[in-house]
Amino acid sequence: MCHAGASWVQDNILQSHPRTYVAVFVVWFPVLAGDDRSAWDPSVLPDPRVTDFWDGDGIVSSWYQNNVVHTSGIVWDAYFLYGPRARWRATPGRALSAEGPVDYHTGELEAAMRPFLASSR
Repeated sequence: MCHAGASWVQDNILQSHPRTYVAVFVVWFPVLAGDDRSAWDPSVLPDPRVTDFWDGDGIVSSWYQNNVVHTSGIVWDAYFLYGPRARWRATPGRALSAEGPVDYHTGELEAAMRPFLASSR
């Protein structure tokens, strides 16, 4: 996810709902010029519910491209929202909501998360 999308998630989901149990997995990888592990700032999402990963080869993007979204481009700056009963076996189950780029689809992400966030206010 790009920094703008990450900041929106931090401010509007994580910080606004500190008692909601949610696990956020963010996979960062180089896409644009200047994207490099040495320039990566994992503190963009400082919430302890976030786990950051660096994928220098874009393996996760390629896997989602070939197995989930079936597009002809890299999958980046996207979110995949799984519910509380989701279990990852050989492949993930169906996402409750998925879109990208995150910063253009914040309304969809917020609406999809609303049932999980409402109980924590």
